[in-house]
Amino acid sequence: MYRHRLNRFMCRAAVAALALTFIAGVALAGEIGHFNGGIMNIRDYRLPEPGFYAVAYNYFYSAKKVNDAKGNQITSFTAGGQTIGVSTDLNAYALVPALMWVTEIPSIGLRYGVFVSQAMTNSDLNVDLTSALGNRSFGTSAGFGLGDMFVSPFWIAKSVSDLDFGLSYGFYAPDGRYSTEVINIPGLGARTIESSDNIGLGFWTHQFQGIISWALPEKGTAANVALTYELNTKKKDFDLTPGNVFTLNYGVSQYLPLTHDQTLLLELGPTGYNSWQVTADKGTAASATLDNVSALGGQIGLTYVPLKLGFNVLAFFSYAAQDRPQGPSFSLNLAKMF
Repeated sequence: MYRHRLNRFMCRAAVAALALTFIAGVALAGEIGHFNGGIMNIRDYRLPEPGFYAVAYNYFYSAKKVNDAKGNQITSFTAGGQTIGVSTDLNAYALVPALMWVTEIPSIGLRYGVFVSQAMTNSDLNVDLTSALGNRSFGTSAGFGLGDMFVSPFWIAKSVSDLDFGLSYGFYAPDGRYSTEVINIPGLGARTIESSDNIGLGFWTHQFQGIISWALPEKGTAANVALTYELNTKKKDFDLTPGNVFTLNYGVSQYLPLTHDQTLLLELGPTGYNSWQVTADKGTAASATLDNVSALGGQIGLTYVPLKLGFNVLAFFSYAAQDRPQGPSFSLNLAKMF
């Protein structure tokens, strides 16, 4: 459920290369929020039947380009009167274990759930800079550590015929590794930047989510649409409140029995998401650009019914992005009901 400010690593590498005027303009531009539309399985947005669940999401992301506000790849910038070419190679991994408890409230015909997850992530970036003065390569790594925690104390759902309606509230707590440092930029003075090994984002986010699910259990078919709204708070140590973000997730899932007794099921389905920043950043470090990303993908998995155990693989191709990195992702997810 996490996405990170990946393009800040590119900015730090440029600082190391003394591309200082470039950094002063974009180091805090386009802060990206917490929710990531490319991690959860298609059916995970629907509140399941009563029980206790454990899930392990393994998310892999790579990008060889960072896009500007118009969605074009950033291949160069100007610093000190010189044009400097840029090429990037970004790789990130997140392990997100999650626990969920669901119960029934028969008196009002609702299901109620609680969801908690704690991200553990790392990111590695290599940047090659090319200019008339020569070529230089730089690398940064955040290592592996705790990202920000997500807690959803309120998740309710109600089934009406073949439709299921869900509503949830959750928050991201900035408990992940996060710090800042002050550097002196010639001609610009002291500037506060994020530490190169940061994993947490340094701000709280309130998340509201609405889900509509259509299912035909006897045919093993389900379709979900999830609407997620992130309300962000002020970022620590910066005069910056990231803009709010709206994300649309959608997908269709089909179970196909692989055995006559239907104890082993194959799951297939297309899926996708679109995420838009819908309000501008606020503060003296704010950017006027509203970032967005769109991706299409698919899911394949196996469910072993007697053990209530499921394994799924998701892959996404990002076909558009503005003011952020753009690249493919895939997830390996394991879920168990107890």
